Amino acid sequence: MEEIKIEDSNEFLLSGRVFYNNGLPASKALIIVEQIIDEKSRKVLDFTLSNDDGDYIFLIEDKNISYKISAYKGL
Repeated sequence: MEEIKIEDSNEFLLSGRVFYNNGLPASKALIIVEQIIDEKSRKVLDFTLSNDDGDYIFLIEDKNISYKISAYKGL
């Protein structure tokens, strides 16, 4: 049997699901992930559209900083 090694990494997957107020999944919602630099400054790192179930996922490259996730109504 082949040995599997798990290396410590600074990367992680950030995933979630967005819903409308009525409880239905927010299909094709715009999801934006920003790095929080300070109280007044943010930097957009990536964006995506949620799938039909409202799901989204990002590969985040630094687990040691703070992020803000924003969602906007689907198309």
